[in-house]
Amino acid sequence: MKPIIRLITEQDIDATHAYFSAVFAEHLPTLITRERPQAPEVSAGYIRSHLGDHSAIFIAIIGSQVVGNIAVTRQALGELRHRASLGMSVAQPWRHQGIGRALLQHGIAWAATQGIERLELEVTTNNPAGIVFYESAGFVREGLHPRAIKRNGGYIDLFAYALEIASPSQPIACDPSL
Repeated sequence: MKPIIRLITEQDIDATHAYFSAVFAEHLPTLITRERPQAPEVSAGYIRSHLGDHSAIFIAIIGSQVVGNIAVTRQALGELRHRASLGMSVAQPWRHQGIGRALLQHGIAWAATQGIERLELEVTTNNPAGIVFYESAGFVREGLHPRAIKRNGGYIDLFAYALEIASPSQPIACDPSL
């Protein structure tokens, strides 16, 4: 069954909260875990913070069930507003069926219409499927954040990735003596 992918609305808060709860309950080593289930009002606040023209959440829906999402969160400060961060997930039964790719395409297209030039994300180094997915979509690894996540007394590193989606403006010449 092919999903419907669209921008989230206030009416999707309950279904999306149920989706978030299910994904976090998987305790995937590739996600930032939650120590306890996320409260409905936390999900609602997160969703509401992405309504409007500054940020967006797209959801993938099959029937009445949310099966995936992508959040595009634009930087708030003026000199950083050309950048946005991405976060996405797909529910376990629906992975490897093209839903993630479709969500990513919607997120990139929306960002381009908003004048966002650069999309950034982080991937845990223990997520080879995510690394292959983002690299196949054109994201470029730009760095490593060592010991970025502390879990169960150990550490997980994060790779930093970015995708340039619009021609950046001419760089400003800087005086190296400053």
